[in-house]
Amino acid sequence: RTSLQEMEDEGLIETAQGEGRRVTDEGHAFLTEIAGEVIEDLDRPELERYA
Repeated sequence: RTSLQEMEDEGLIETAQGEGRRVTDEGHAFLTEIAGEVIEDLDRPELERYA
């Protein structure tokens, strides 16, 4: 719960009335960037096609 509140404070997620929380455009860009960094750091040749 605390993690979600912190992400909301940073503008990465938002509360949608009656729908719960959802990722904002800024949050989506952040997650995509982090995922790219993780893929680059992996030493698994079979995953190179996703980089």
